[in-house]
Amino acid sequence: MMFIQWSRLSRAGCYRFSITTVLSLCLAVFIGFTLHWPLVNDAAYIHYVVFMLEHHHAPYRDLIDFQMPGTYAVDWLVMHALGTGALAWRIYDLGLLVLAGLALFTICRPYGHFAGFYAASLFAVFHARDGIAQTGQRDLTIAILVLIGVAVLISQMWRNSLASRLCFGICLGAATTIKPTAILFLACFYFLPADSAYNTGRRLRQTLEIILGLLIAPIAAGLWLLRNHALRAFWTTASTLVPLHARLGHASLAYLFKWALTPSLLALSCLALACRWIGKIQLPQRRLLFAGTLCGAASYFMQGKGFPYHRYPAYAFLFPLLTLEFLSALRKVGATRILGYSGLALGTITAPLCVSRAVHDRWPMETQAFLTADLRAIAQPGKIGSLSGHVQCVDSISGCATTLYDLNLIQSTGQMQDELLFAAPPKESSRQAREIADLRRAFLAELIKNPPKLLIVSPWLFPEGPDSYQKLQRWPEFLNLLQQRFILREERRLAPNINGPAGYRLYVLR
Repeated sequence: MMFIQWSRLSRAGCYRFSITTVLSLCLAVFIGFTLHWPLVNDAAYIHYVVFMLEHHHAPYRDLIDFQMPGTYAVDWLVMHALGTGALAWRIYDLGLLVLAGLALFTICRPYGHFAGFYAASLFAVFHARDGIAQTGQRDLTIAILVLIGVAVLISQMWRNSLASRLCFGICLGAATTIKPTAILFLACFYFLPADSAYNTGRRLRQTLEIILGLLIAPIAAGLWLLRNHALRAFWTTASTLVPLHARLGHASLAYLFKWALTPSLLALSCLALACRWIGKIQLPQRRLLFAGTLCGAASYFMQGKGFPYHRYPAYAFLFPLLTLEFLSALRKVGATRILGYSGLALGTITAPLCVSRAVHDRWPMETQAFLTADLRAIAQPGKIGSLSGHVQCVDSISGCATTLYDLNLIQSTGQMQDELLFAAPPKESSRQAREIADLRRAFLAELIKNPPKLLIVSPWLFPEGPDSYQKLQRWPEFLNLLQQRFILREERRLAPNINGPAGYRLYVLR
């Protein structure tokens, strides 16, 4: 009998060792082969917004953008602590995954170190699968903040203490200043395992302690806005422009369901459900992890665009849930154990495929390369800085802001996106139409009063079109100004990227 038990332990140990080896190699390849990833997409754009904020542009008041204050705070911290380049942002992205791993080790601690490692590795490789475009995304930061808060709540050291609840509240408040949907994760507190000593009838006081911590980051953001005389402008942006921004490019419910789970993750989820139903497994953390998954899913569907990074808060709780279901199944016999081994094996097989996709991912840099060359050709030889304050993008995320950031050039105005300037009227409410009319008048007034030497116009209107510069037809006054005051110097037509059609028109002042 002892020999049989030892044989089983040895087989289980070898199985886990093999999985650990494969996942460790995958993580090493992912880190080593992606350190060179460039700074592009949302990360580059937000970096440029922060760059503009540091050059005396008040947020929301004379710099028009939709991000919440916490987004700027995160980028500012990274830029001043790690650096302003692509490598610094890459280190930040990998650092987030390390923090996620530490939090998952704590959450999965009753099931051993292997459980935390497996869950953290799957979360990391699925993030890797999404490629360059999703590096350091806001929802990834939200997911890690929430994971850290939950880990502190259930850790042995801080369990049932005021400090743990304040920490959870602070993490939740910081996440909420990035995206308000993070407030949904407050529900996780009410689904903690029964042995965590929170079910004591003192929920009201404990909830108030969490809320006390939660208010710290929003109050700090409010003081920052007050200092910049931008509270009213922020309220207008948050209550009027952000809802319109959220509605543009809104995907259908069928699309959202289709892209909520990858095929491999859907298969893993089905195996976990089978383990649960066949084995009748008792899992103390199930309610907590399932609640976190539901909160993340609610955030994904509320945002309504189906972007890959919108799934991260849900995935952060789904992967440990799947892991614990599979490991719990190994303690059973028969079909339940087979399902548990199959689930762990499928996750391990999926990991190299995810990493291979990440390693072979490429981001087209033609827009930045051609635009940089054109700007250098126009500027005085060796004095690209002479264009600072004399160039303006009429674009959202097609690469214009990325180029200006790389060249350290300031825009002539604080208008950061053309998304709302050219929005289709049927999408707007009467209040939103008035605000957009005000934005248009202010932008035109700035262009007339201090016309930039260069105007760069992208062909496509993010996020739902139209293409081929047809957006200009939606704003005749701007088109007239463009034709009367500027001359088309260059037009580039480039291969499309993940954000849609690429290229630009470069106009010079008459």
